[in-house]
This record gives sequence, structure tokens and C-alpha cells, in this order.
Amino acid sequence: MLSHKRISFFLILVFLIHSGIDATTVYIHYLNTSVFFLLYGVIFLLAFPDIKRWLSNFSIHSFLFLMTIWAVSSIIWTTYVYLTFLGSVSLLGMLLISFYLFDKYTMEEILDLLVYVGFISLFLNIIVMLCFPGFSRHEHVEYPRFGSWKGLFGNPNHLGIFFCLSSVVFLFALYFKRPINKIHLYLAFFLSIIFLFQSNSTTSWIVMGLFVGLFGLKWLNAKKNVQWRWIFIGLFIITSGTVFWFEHVLALFGRDLTFTGRSDIWIEVWSVIQKKLLLGNGYLGFWYDEAHKISFGPVHYSSHSGYLEIIVYFGFIGLFLFLMMWGRALFLSAKLFFSNQMTLQSIFPFLFILTYSIQNTMESSFFLQRNLLWILFIYFIIYLNNNHSRQQSP
Repeated sequence: MLSHKRISFFLILVFLIHSGIDATTVYIHYLNTSVFFLLYGVIFLLAFPDIKRWLSNFSIHSFLFLMTIWAVSSIIWTTYVYLTFLGSVSLLGMLLISFYLFDKYTMEEILDLLVYVGFISLFLNIIVMLCFPGFSRHEHVEYPRFGSWKGLFGNPNHLGIFFCLSSVVFLFALYFKRPINKIHLYLAFFLSIIFLFQSNSTTSWIVMGLFVGLFGLKWLNAKKNVQWRWIFIGLFIITSGTVFWFEHVLALFGRDLTFTGRSDIWIEVWSVIQKKLLLGNGYLGFWYDEAHKISFGPVHYSSHSGYLEIIVYFGFIGLFLFLMMWGRALFLSAKLFFSNQMTLQSIFPFLFILTYSIQNTMESSFFLQRNLLWILFIYFIIYLNNNHSRQQSP
């Protein structure tokens, strides 16, 4: 039987594989894919005694299971069977990892695992930046809309999204006094902010600002006894001003109302997928078989909107199932957040789900077949459903 320490090291490796680090060559891609499925196999063996018990909780996680069943079932009508099959295996593997994390680890221990993933990723990206600058810096740095760094992530936006998460993880580890060297945490947070800045990802900065701002408001309420009604009044004034001056706020970040051309992509994607609005094109199938039908700019492999991407993959039936799963989780997490508690369990689920949802208005990271954010999203859904069920039981 593996020790808890060895399993933790193994899970750190799983998190790294799912962090979005780019496979740059065909050989690395096949090696990455082989390790990826090997990790799923090991997780399956570790979790096998508990799988039946998890599946028996269908009523607690009904929309999560229905959404997963619908995603896997899309192999029947997909436009690209092979990719949908591999993607479905990946979705099931990430679901398995999320259940395993919930069952075997506290949220504090998961935070510690994420800290070490952040440390390792920082180290790898710094090495690549110093030793292979041609690969780690963006080839289109002459255009202000692109970030100057992409690190190991193949894309400045992906770099920004990951180091936004890492920055928050380091801050949480400091605030909740995790048993990790403070000097290392401060240094890692500083370096993460540098990578975030160099990515030039406006969405990631907005998400980071919301994370820190809402955490600060929660701190004012819990520690300084500032009533929520005054906080809401202040938020309403700030939000109203931001909406009124929205175009000028975007200009500060070098953006315009087309959101770096995304609105044009959305129009094109919508016009193409209307033929399959109910069922969708099947998981992952559209972008590898139909992307040439998008006439705007170069060939795109994403809708640049997680919600639109769900319609591309799973149609309006899939979108309905997802929104039911997501809406329940947001409601349950908000109830914890607006309680009087100041714990990781009451803060992290709401902040993550809210900011992850906002991030997906401009980026497509829902249902990515190899994604740490999706694993955490499902983990929080499982945690919230079980917490609510426990509170409702007599």
C-alpha cells in the first residue's frame, strides 16, 4: 500500500500534467499522452474500492452525473469519433481525480498540493525563459494585444490563467498559515505576478482583481464587522461606474469592444453551429473537423467563450444540464461565503466558481480534456453537494 506522502507526490504530478503546459513536438505529445493515461490508470487502481460508493450517490450529484453521461454519449453523434473517445476518457479520469481528492484530502491539503504545483511550474517556466527565450516568448510581441511571454503554456492567455490561480493559491497559503516556508511563498507570489503581468491577459487580471477584492470584502465583514448591506451599496456604485465607463476601462488595457476580435469569432461560430443546436457536434469533434468553415482570420480551435463552447460540443441540452449543475454550486457556495465564517472552506469554493465562470466569458476552459481548473471546479461541486446533503440529513 502506498504511503500518504507518496500518493501526494503522485497527485502533484497529476496536477502538473493537467496544468495546461504545452506539448511542443509530436514526440513530446505522444510521451505526454502516454504518461497522462498511465496516471489515470494508477488513480483508477487507487480509487477502485470507493468507486461503487461514489456512484451510489447519484441523487446528491445528479446534474454532475447527467452532464458527464451526456458528454460521453456525444460519441454517438460526434463529427470526430476518435477525439471524442479520448476526450471522454479524459473527462471520466478528471471526474475520478476530483472524487478521490474529496474523499482522501482536506481542502487545506489540496491547497498545499496546489502550492507545490505552483512552485514546480514556476521553476520550469523560469528555466525555459532563461535558457530557451525563443520558445517561451511570444512570436508576435510587436502587437500590443499579445503578451510578451507564453512560458511553457504555448499561449500568453493560458500563462496568465495559470499564474492567476497560482498567485491566489500562494496568498491563501500565507493567510491561512499553511506549514510552508513563508519566504518561499512570498517569493513565489512575486514571481507569479511578474508572469501574470507579462502575459498581458486582461481576463486574468480581472479575475485576479475579483478574487482579491471579494476576499478583502469578506475579511472586512468577518474581522471588522462591516455589514454586508454597506458593502453591497459600495459594490453597486463601483459596478455602475465601471459599466458607464466600460469602453474607457477596456482602453486602459489596450482592448476595445470587440474584445480582441473575439466578438467576430463568436458571430462566425454561432452561424456555423446553428444546424446542431440541440445535440451539438460531439465532444471535441467540431474544432478538428469543421474549423476550416470559420471564415474569420486564421483557423481557430476554440470559441473563446466557455459557454458557447458547451453549445458547440453538447448543444442546448448540454448547456441546460451544465447551467443546472453550475447554478446549484454557485448558490451553495454563496451561502457559505456570506456566512460569518472566515475559513478556506467558506471562501475558496465561491471565489473560484465565480471567477472561473467570469473567465469563461472570454476564454474556453470549461470541459478542457486536460485541465487543472476543471478538476478543481468538479471538486468544489462535489464538496458543496456533499456539504449540503450532510446539513439536510436529520
